Amino acid sequence: MPRSASPRWFHILLLGAWAAVGRGESLWANPPDGNPRTAYFTVGDAQDLLEFPPLDSQVSIAAAFDSLKEQYAVDRIWWRGGQDEIWGEEFLIRPENRGFARIWEWWRDLQYRKVKTNRLAVTEAHRRGQGIWLTYGLFDHGSQAAAGYSGFPYAVEDRLRVQHPEWAPVNRWGTWHQGGPLEFAYPEVREALATTLARYVTEGGYDGIAFLTYAENFSQRYEDEFGYSPPIVEEFRRRQGVDIRRDEFDRDAWRRLRGEHVTAFLKLLKQKLGRQKRDPSGPGIAVCVDGARPDQI
Repeated sequence: MPRSASPRWFHILLLGAWAAVGRGESLWANPPDGNPRTAYFTVGDAQDLLEFPPLDSQVSIAAAFDSLKEQYAVDRIWWRGGQDEIWGEEFLIRPENRGFARIWEWWRDLQYRKVKTNRLAVTEAHRRGQGIWLTYGLFDHGSQAAAGYSGFPYAVEDRLRVQHPEWAPVNRWGTWHQGGPLEFAYPEVREALATTLARYVTEGGYDGIAFLTYAENFSQRYEDEFGYSPPIVEEFRRRQGVDIRRDEFDRDAWRRLRGEHVTAFLKLLKQKLGRQKRDPSGPGIAVCVDGARPDQI
C-alpha cells in the first residue's frame, strides 16, 4: 500500500491516554469520564517496517496487548489489519507495480491466509476483555492505474471502482475521476460497500468498525475539483435551480448535500450490522475526524 507522511506511521496511537497525562492523571487509573482508552495499530505497516516491533505471531501480538492492558489501561484496539484483509480479497492488486504486488502477497499470507494475525488479534484482545475494531479508510478505495503514487500504475483499487469507473467522484467537466473515494451519492455504492464491510466485521468477530478519514491518494489539486457526479448535479439542480457544472453555486450547500450521502451510508451500515436503538449490542461504528487536517487521520 502506498504510504504517506501521516500519523498512521506511529506504531501505536494512544487516544485519550496522553490527555490524561497532561491533566496530571495516572495512566493506570480508570478514565474519569468512563470512556475506554483506545490504541491504534497501523497493520500491515507494523508488520513489514523494521523500525516497529513485530506483530507477526501469537506471541508478539499477545505481548503488545498485555502491555497496553496492564500499563496503560487500554481496553479497545483499532486494528487496521482488517482493512488489509478486505483490500487483499476485494481489490485489484496490479502485478505491474511489482514492489507493492509482492508486499501484498506477504500481507495476505501473514494476516489471513497462513499465520492469520487478524484472527489472532481478535482472539487475544477478547481473551483480555478488550474490544477490537476493524479500522478502515472511509474514503480510501485505491485509485485508477493512471493516478500513480510511489510508481505507476497505482498498486491497488477497489473492484467496485474498476468495474464501475463512474462510481468514482468526477470533476466538473467529466474528464477526470478522483483517486481514493467512492461516490456515496449512488445508492448502489452505499449498498455494495455496506454489505461488504458488514460481512467482514461480523465474520471477523470484531466489536465494531472505526473509520479513518484520510486517503492515501486524494489526487485532487483544489477543494472543489471533484464531486460532480450525475446524482449530485441533478439533486442540486432540483433544490437550488443551478447546474453546478456550468454556473456558480453555493459551495456550502453542495458540501452539505455530499455529506448527506455519507450519512446515508453510515445509517445503512448501522442497519446491516444490526445495531439498533432497541438492540445496541451489535457492532459499533466510529468515525475519527480531525477538522483542521482531515487528510491526516
